[in-house]
Amino acid sequence: MHSQCYNAKLDIKYLLQILVRIIHISFLYLTQPILFIAFLVSLALCLLPGYVTANATLEASQRGSSGLPEIRFLIVTPDNAIGETLSHLIKELYNGKVVIKSSEDYDMLIDEQSFDAFIYYGSDPSKEPGQNFVHDMERTSKPVLWINYHGWLLDEEFLDSKGVKILNKPDSLFVEIVMDDVYKIGDTHITYLQTTQDNILYYLRSHDGVEIPGAAVIDNYTFVTYAPTLDIFSPGFYPFLTAMQTALGDLTPSSKVMFANYQSRIQSAREDDYRTGIHLPVYIASTSTLGFGYENDLWHKNLVRIKQSGAEWVNLVRTFYQTDVRSSDVHADKQRTPSLNSLKNIVQDAHDLGLMVQIHLAINLNERGPEDWHGMIKPNNSQQWWENYQTIALETAEFARRNQVEALIIGTEYTGMQSYSDEWRMLIKLIRNKAQYEGLIGYEGNYNSLDIDWLDKVDFLGISAYWPLSKDRDPSPETLKQSWQRINKKLGIWMAKHPTLRVEFTEAGYTSQPYASVYPFSWKPHKGKAQSHTEQMLCYRSLYDFLKHEPRIKGIHIFASSADDDNPDSIGYTPFGKPAEKVMEQIMRIR
Repeated sequence: MHSQCYNAKLDIKYLLQILVRIIHISFLYLTQPILFIAFLVSLALCLLPGYVTANATLEASQRGSSGLPEIRFLIVTPDNAIGETLSHLIKELYNGKVVIKSSEDYDMLIDEQSFDAFIYYGSDPSKEPGQNFVHDMERTSKPVLWINYHGWLLDEEFLDSKGVKILNKPDSLFVEIVMDDVYKIGDTHITYLQTTQDNILYYLRSHDGVEIPGAAVIDNYTFVTYAPTLDIFSPGFYPFLTAMQTALGDLTPSSKVMFANYQSRIQSAREDDYRTGIHLPVYIASTSTLGFGYENDLWHKNLVRIKQSGAEWVNLVRTFYQTDVRSSDVHADKQRTPSLNSLKNIVQDAHDLGLMVQIHLAINLNERGPEDWHGMIKPNNSQQWWENYQTIALETAEFARRNQVEALIIGTEYTGMQSYSDEWRMLIKLIRNKAQYEGLIGYEGNYNSLDIDWLDKVDFLGISAYWPLSKDRDPSPETLKQSWQRINKKLGIWMAKHPTLRVEFTEAGYTSQPYASVYPFSWKPHKGKAQSHTEQMLCYRSLYDFLKHEPRIKGIHIFASSADDDNPDSIGYTPFGKPAEKVMEQIMRIR
């Protein structure tokens, strides 16, 4: 009998099992008193650590009830019975919370941030884990215990960087475990893993004497290459217990430091010299026959893409409406203005992913002439317009405060209304004092309308950076470069007049159509339905080159992620799934 034992907290179930074992062995050894005494001594040595550990676990439990955070474990497996058994074992060893999920229920990035350690048990080679789970496991720095199958689904380049090769060759062999002793475990399912000897915790030895790794530890990953017994009384359990304790180690609970304190996030945003975000515009009040509102979980995958791109912010838009450029009936449209309830859902989802949130207030026109757009708004009754706008702005600011939104843009491209200096100053004062909003306040001006005399009251000026970059389709890189040089010269003269003002590009993007460089502000620069990934990509490359060499621009917010992100035939603004995506990711990481 091996002298080691399972030194976990002993509950009634295990005490009863031990009692039955004692009675059984008593009959076996009754005629051999020396062997029976030796067994009792060995049993005492096993129970004593269990008793000590039980007390330690009780103390840990008491510490947990005092308000200290629990360690959080996630078990992912297609076999719920195996998951339950593993859950019980982990709870016996650690003071923590254990959640069991199938990989289909795994929430990408959210679960990676929410748990402290991950255990995957591949019980059936045909039931592969989903790509979202595999993707996160390739990138996490937290402990991962990967048991049995499907390690070969991890990215080959990732495994190579760890000095590991896992063969997609599931097998079944009669083996024994070679550790500090030899443990016969019989037939078991195995996965072939290759790595250096230093990484191997113990070996499996087949009936013909061939040894292969049974468990290997590489950085924060522990691979168990066979289907281990989970019976604590089985001799083969001890090696697996060693692997599990090696994998999970001395864990300490993690916390979402970034989102622990609203004020600290705001301060961090003020000090950030390069904020990066991606727009996620939705023009639906809530999910209906018209489309999907912000409250629909459909948008979660967009948030995941935004996070993976390297962006730190998501830009949400709350669009209001008025009849035409001369009317004052600015209001929330019941079908098209995102409701506060739908916004609440998307804000919480973004925060759970580690994204900060910026809400943009915007206005669209219900009726317009051939040249009309919201930049031309000049109401006949400006006092009424301002009363209506103040109402919706304060409502949104109060929502932003309650839901810890980090930044609020109080207007977007209202060129015709920018001269109302007193009204803008009063609105900002009310947002601070009446709505008690603490986050960043900004205003977004159109690229050709930046003469604004109340910018001393905002935290930053955003520029809608849709400067035309060429006069014809398919411009050369040199043409685009020269355009940015001219833009920067004029912009530099303007910025010299506002030396303390924080300036960002709060909206910039290009469709994947011909003439995107000529009319970057247009959803349809080409009158047909032609596609031009090349022109879009070249525009993004020129934007990257400009921002890389212009540190005075303190942020970039790309327009936009959309429902077309998965559509390779999209001709809209989304860069996702197109050659421009890689360039956009480089823009996110300039500094």
